[in-house]
Amino acid sequence: MREWSAAADQRKVETDKQIAELRKETTETDKQIAETSKETRELREMIRELTAKTDKQIADIGKEIRELTAKTDKQIAETGKEIAALNQHLGSLDNDIGALVEGMLTSDLFEKFHELGYDFDDAIANCTIREKGSRRMLAELDMLMLNGTMALAIEAKTRMTIKDVDQHLNRMKLLHNNPNNLLSGRKLYGAMAGAKMTARSRDYAMKRGFFVLEASGDTVKIEMPVGKPAVW
Repeated sequence: MREWSAAADQRKVETDKQIAELRKETTETDKQIAETSKETRELREMIRELTAKTDKQIADIGKEIRELTAKTDKQIAETGKEIAALNQHLGSLDNDIGALVEGMLTSDLFEKFHELGYDFDDAIANCTIREKGSRRMLAELDMLMLNGTMALAIEAKTRMTIKDVDQHLNRMKLLHNNPNNLLSGRKLYGAMAGAKMTARSRDYAMKRGFFVLEASGDTVKIEMPVGKPAVW
């Protein structure tokens, strides 16, 4: 009987020990579950914050894109207006130059040059000079005056500048170096014509050997080059 009781006590001790260990494991499991739940909550919160931040960034980018698009559209519209105004201005300049050339043709230009000792037989407005033996364009002249031995290349500007004079000087050199059938055998002279010009640009052209033609009412005033006219 004592042996049975001792065995029973032993089993109870072991059972109590197992129960205690089980309770300990259960406590640890509950703790792990609690920690896992906390981590899960923190992860969910992190995901929500990240999602909110991403949504805000997407919204900000969308706003920037809309603002940039609106700004670009405005710039395009303003550029379009500037281009239209420039085209209108260029068209006006073309009309002014055309009127200047037409005025020279209808004025007593031939008589004025005759008084200066230069007799021309013909004048060609908007004359295209092409390379001899080919169709390649060398230059465009607002007017070319001719006789049997001379040619006068006239560049017309509404507002003549020193830069315009330099460009015509380069044009004269080009024509001299590449004479075609129209210019070959003729002495080539140059002239600058302008509806408006400064005294500085006028003097500059005359010192470079150009005749200077200046609109004056319904006629054209001709200034002689300084010294002898340049011949190319």
